[in-house]
Amino acid sequence: MTMVIKEALEQVLGSYDDWRFKLLKSWSVCIGPLHAHVRLERIYNDVLVLGVYDIHWMQELYMLSRTILASINQLLGAQHITELKFKIVERPRRRSSLTTGLLDARGSRKRELTDREYRALASVKDPHLKEALLAFLMKASETIHAQ
Repeated sequence: MTMVIKEALEQVLGSYDDWRFKLLKSWSVCIGPLHAHVRLERIYNDVLVLGVYDIHWMQELYMLSRTILASINQLLGAQHITELKFKIVERPRRRSSLTTGLLDARGSRKRELTDREYRALASVKDPHLKEALLAFLMKASETIHAQ
């Protein structure tokens, strides 16, 4: 017997009308500009665990807990979440197309760009200049680490 993928997913994950799907789908709208400082880590029962990138923002978000809860439950149309918990998490690293193909002789990546390097290279408009600067940066880094 064959089964449509949508039906299989509904059986495994529940209905797409489930409030958890709605929350996941609308998370950035629900949290607004705070999404730069926090991410949704886990939903269990009526508790939402939020990962915070900076210890200073943890206190600020804790102080805004009631407002955040009200916003979430208003979006969901019911009182599904009753408690927020916060934990410190690492900010996700930006994957750069600039580092693609930068492999050493063994085929492993030389190194990732720092945020500062990434921003500086991203501001360069000329693709040939950007490539040359990136090659120079990698070569300089290789030379420094060899010493």
